[in-house]
Amino acid sequence: MSDEHLSKAELLERLARAEAIVKALRQGEIDLIIGRTEPLVVQFKRLADQKERLKNLLNVVRRINQLIVYEADPNKLLQSAVNYLGKSNVFYAAWIEQRDKAGKKVRAVEYGWHKMLRKESTELTAGIKPRCLTDVTPPSDTIIISDPLSVCNGCPFKGCLDERCLIEVPLIHKEILYGILLISAPKSMLEETDAHKLCAEIGIDLGFALYRIGLEKARDKMEKTLREREEHYRCLFENTGTAMIVINQDASIAAANEECKAITGYAPQQLKGTRWMDYVEPGSLKMMMEFFKMRFTKPKLAPNRYETRLVNAKGDIRDCILTVGDIESTRQIIVSILDITELKNTQKEIKTHLKEKEILLEELYHRTKNNMQVIISMIRMKSRTIQNEELQFVFRDIENKIYSMALVHQKLYESGDLSSLNLKTYFNDLVTLIRQSYLPDDDRIHLICEAEDVLVLIDTAISLGLVINELLSNAVKHAFPAGRKGKIRMTLSISKDQELRVEVSDNGVGLPKGFDMEKDKKLGLENVINIVKQQLGGEVTFKSENGLSCLIVIKKELYKARI
Repeated sequence: MSDEHLSKAELLERLARAEAIVKALRQGEIDLIIGRTEPLVVQFKRLADQKERLKNLLNVVRRINQLIVYEADPNKLLQSAVNYLGKSNVFYAAWIEQRDKAGKKVRAVEYGWHKMLRKESTELTAGIKPRCLTDVTPPSDTIIISDPLSVCNGCPFKGCLDERCLIEVPLIHKEILYGILLISAPKSMLEETDAHKLCAEIGIDLGFALYRIGLEKARDKMEKTLREREEHYRCLFENTGTAMIVINQDASIAAANEECKAITGYAPQQLKGTRWMDYVEPGSLKMMMEFFKMRFTKPKLAPNRYETRLVNAKGDIRDCILTVGDIESTRQIIVSILDITELKNTQKEIKTHLKEKEILLEELYHRTKNNMQVIISMIRMKSRTIQNEELQFVFRDIENKIYSMALVHQKLYESGDLSSLNLKTYFNDLVTLIRQSYLPDDDRIHLICEAEDVLVLIDTAISLGLVINELLSNAVKHAFPAGRKGKIRMTLSISKDQELRVEVSDNGVGLPKGFDMEKDKKLGLENVINIVKQQLGGEVTFKSENGLSCLIVIKKELYKARI
């Protein structure tokens, strides 16, 4: 085996042989060492010095190895190492520069250099480095510079290297350079390969130590991060205000928060380790089992939110909404449980009360319509006893107005929607009413209704019914005198701005010149204007060209529901 691969045991064996040679020399048993020309005393002195250096160096190795075991601070570790080397009576000075994986300086420690360097130490501090600190790339062996003065021109160490050699040792672990160890040593060590190997071993040990410290710091940092995250998520888990459980793939409950007790009646520790199926109402269990299996076999198809029923410790059934999510990198799921039992009970109560109110309201509409029919019948009976045609016409007009209001209640009762009705069917019925009332056997006047489906509130429907009744009856009475033929057209539509537009027009004689609709009360148009403006909040315009047309416009917010 070559000197370059000697182990500690072999080095110790060589040291023992050196001690035996020294002992033999002292006893006069050896007078001459073959191949040597030095005097015996010189040989003896050299061997004795070599033995002492190896002994001291081995002691340094042991102390550094002990230091590596317990020291976790890299600065203290490296400073102690250079102190051991500098005080070993083997070397003059030692310098260690630690580097990161990018090759940048992390820190530098020294023993003995500062006193010798004087001003040169400031250059090192300023970043002016010798080649031995800049040219090393892993993997590198220990480098011995026998004559630094001739090799390293311009080196900051040059002033203190006279009659000395420079040992450069890389601190390496797994081919990664963690730093450089520079040792100022006597030139007598140039041929001492055993000492060189011990120095190399120090570099390997320190490289491993720096690697281990970095690994432990990374592990400590990771553990701290994990603890912080665990605490963060634990805090969220416990303080969401919602019952939450973590379930394993085998259906056992891994964790539960305090909110679960309010729903299940069991404390978190009682729930832990039990199976979630034990708390599901039998009627919901099949569905829950399918969803749970799907969560682990076909997660994309599994629903994330659904309603189910659970059974608490008292045996009461609780209606709940479950929100389910996967816990990344685990075979667990997290379930959020929202108890909606009280909400569903309240909904049932509201539906019951609402149904009662609907029944009462339907009965009210029915009775109102019937009462109006009674009033219409009474008016009709009275009108038959009157011979004056004008008075009969007035009574008929009153009947129609009452009937238009009764028709609203009838439509609401029949539709099932007790708050609004469809104007299309309502207007069609009004046109039929006017035709039967005023034109039972007269085909000279045609009534045409063109309407879209429009839902309006009951108040709007009643007011519009009175307006349409007034406009149609006026057109029948006044637009076509002396047996004249013609058409009366009523249209209902919604504009692009969502405005309700109702237009009643005829192709009759129109209005006389200078006629003021707001002042003249003969045609009853004053009522139309007042109802549209005051009750419906709309706009009304009249146009007398080729007959008379009346356009009513009501904005969306005035005929749609407010809530």
